[in-house]
Amino acid sequence: MPINKLPLQGEIALVTGSAGNGIGRATALTLAYQGADVIVNTRQSTDAAEKVVEEIIEMGRKAVVCKADITNESEVKSMFREAQNKLGTPTIAIIGPGGKWMPTALTDVHIDHWEKNLNDEITPVLLLTKELLPGMRSKQHGNIVIIGGYDADNWQVASEEGPYDYALGKSGRHWLVKTLGRQEASNGISINAIAPGPVRRIPNDLIVNMLSESIDLPPKSAYPNQIDVAQTIAWICLQRHIKASVINMPGPNPGSVN
Repeated sequence: MPINKLPLQGEIALVTGSAGNGIGRATALTLAYQGADVIVNTRQSTDAAEKVVEEIIEMGRKAVVCKADITNESEVKSMFREAQNKLGTPTIAIIGPGGKWMPTALTDVHIDHWEKNLNDEITPVLLLTKELLPGMRSKQHGNIVIIGGYDADNWQVASEEGPYDYALGKSGRHWLVKTLGRQEASNGISINAIAPGPVRRIPNDLIVNMLSESIDLPPKSAYPNQIDVAQTIAWICLQRHIKASVINMPGPNPGSVN
């Protein structure tokens, strides 16, 4: 590899929900910083997504906005057609946005919210993976990283402190990662999850400078910030032998999420 080649140069990354203030945006910028061209997905925040694209282009990478609700099959298919025409076939995909954290005693859970949370967690994994696998199989190369939830498989939090539907959805994502990851390993495709606990937010306008370490880093915290999570995602995408795994990033109290 040439000395000046960036780690993810030549990769095309689809990052869902990358126009907000959290992990998605930081991940889009981190993957670009490491050399990838990026498909910036948003459900409705196109102006914010365009700002992410501008930051990526300033790094010397290519980037496009592709608007889609990733729980809607027709919109997902349309997004992939648009991405293919504008940038190419994704070799990396980060599946982020899911259900809403709304602690509610089990006896007070409304069925509509329960069903929506489970749908928002599970359906995007199904729809996006269906579209991603053919291209990745043909290249015998691909990385899919799904955002899960720390301790979701062993939930020990009362429902009024941590919602059951949210945790169940994250656990479902973990199950899909382990199942699909084993099935696709022989096709050169790595499917993994990163499972953070509480994440400390830093301002969007600091992300690029923090990646380049051109500003002083904020004081260390017991909780990871969104760049810590994004850089771990980028690291996963560089590994050849991590497959069907859930990588946990707990906060200061492993065994609970609160």
